[in-house]
Amino acid sequence: MPKELPLLTEQQNKRFWDSVNIGHPDQCWEWRGYVLGNGYGQIKLTYQNYKAHRVAYHLGHDEDPGSSLVCHVCDNRRCCNPHHLFLGTPADNSADMASKGRAARQVGERHGHAKLTEDMIREIRASPEPPTLVAPKYGVCPSLISQIRHRKIWRHVP
Repeated sequence: MPKELPLLTEQQNKRFWDSVNIGHPDQCWEWRGYVLGNGYGQIKLTYQNYKAHRVAYHLGHDEDPGSSLVCHVCDNRRCCNPHHLFLGTPADNSADMASKGRAARQVGERHGHAKLTEDMIREIRASPEPPTLVAPKYGVCPSLISQIRHRKIWRHVP
């Protein structure tokens, strides 16, 4: 559950906006301060850490988001433009994600961590060589070659 945002002093308010690359009202205003591993900006205020986009919503709308999620219209986690932020529930956030086509599980080449292509999968399956000889050619381990050949993974490739 998100923590309540503190009342900011004028100095804290200025420090926050100085860390935002403010542009045209329609553009994303990117957070230039510390960014968490998940891509969200973070700022320390009154000895506690807060997500930058939640602070931006608070300052831009003069309303503490409380227990609501602060969602991005732009899907840019670093964006602090109050015009790009709206309050929602987890269900609202999921519906927004689905409406933008980001909810579907990415498989095969479309997966962000895929090392292989569908053409490579076909070559691997067609090869008579043992997995220990095929794996180094593709920079993967032999067990992955076996999983591909036994159709435990990459099942969608004919």
